[in-house]
Amino acid sequence: MYSAYGLLTPGSDFTIKEAAARLAAKFPSFAVEQRSGVIVVSLDTWEIHLALNESAAVIEESREIAGRIGGAEDAKDIASCARRVELASDIPDPELSHFNDYLFAIEVLQSFKGLIAVDPKEPSLL
Repeated sequence: MYSAYGLLTPGSDFTIKEAAARLAAKFPSFAVEQRSGVIVVSLDTWEIHLALNESAAVIEESREIAGRIGGAEDAKDIASCARRVELASDIPDPELSHFNDYLFAIEVLQSFKGLIAVDPKEPSLL
């Protein structure tokens, strides 16, 4: 099971439509579907979801993450993030067969200007 946040700074150029296009290019043998703010990337029985979260709680959680990353150069930028992309797969992957797919999805997120990838479980930069 995998998860990551792509924190979006105020100047980020991230869009769901462009993310779907970049993911489709990165994963040509996977199905990439976009539905109302959510992208699903799937192959056989495995899938990973990307969802845009613009709720009021995001800015407060971003400030908490910035405080826990303490001393990081990006802490100020992290604290200003009122939107984020949430990447997650709830499907067990005991053999780590899809670990590289997870990393490639993060790589796609990091291709956007103003996106800071973090691990939400153990707040750290990815």
